[in-house]
Amino acid sequence: GWEASVVKQATEELMQNRPDDASLWPEFQEAFQTPFFTNNHRDHQFTTQQEMVEFLQQLAETDPNMYIFSAGQSGYGLDIPLVIFTATDLSGAKTVEEAAALIRANGKLTVHYQGQMHGNEPAGGEGALAMIYYLQHGYAENILDEINLVVIPRLSPDGSYLYQRPLLNSSHTCDHLLLETGEVQ
Repeated sequence: GWEASVVKQATEELMQNRPDDASLWPEFQEAFQTPFFTNNHRDHQFTTQQEMVEFLQQLAETDPNMYIFSAGQSGYGLDIPLVIFTATDLSGAKTVEEAAALIRANGKLTVHYQGQMHGNEPAGGEGALAMIYYLQHGYAENILDEINLVVIPRLSPDGSYLYQRPLLNSSHTCDHLLLETGEVQ
């Protein structure tokens, strides 16, 4: 009963049991800044593709250590945003391959983090967006001397759009070792 395409309004019981009231979690206020939480729980139950892209662009505009590239296109032609946090200047990099070469050259450990591999599990994508917000609001300063961080907040934009687990061209979305789906490739 939590499917975005089915549920138009959450039940009172569900809303009472959700820990999404930021006042209940004062030390984690930033976790409640994703478009889903700031837009009063509209008809859908998580951040849309367009909201995610706009959210990331707004954050990147004011952060000299945050860069947005594309990891590719989904089967439906949706962009798969890839966010890089690094102290290395990537402003001249036109492609993700050029950016990767620059961060490899800085010699730091590069950490890869991805969310919402399964389209019908939006919490991972919201968590990735919340983490990006935290990083953009000062936390990155604590770690960028030591690491580069690459974040794909929504690995399965088609699955998210359809609110289903399988991707368009595969019945198995966990193919990180097989590398068969277009999104993972």
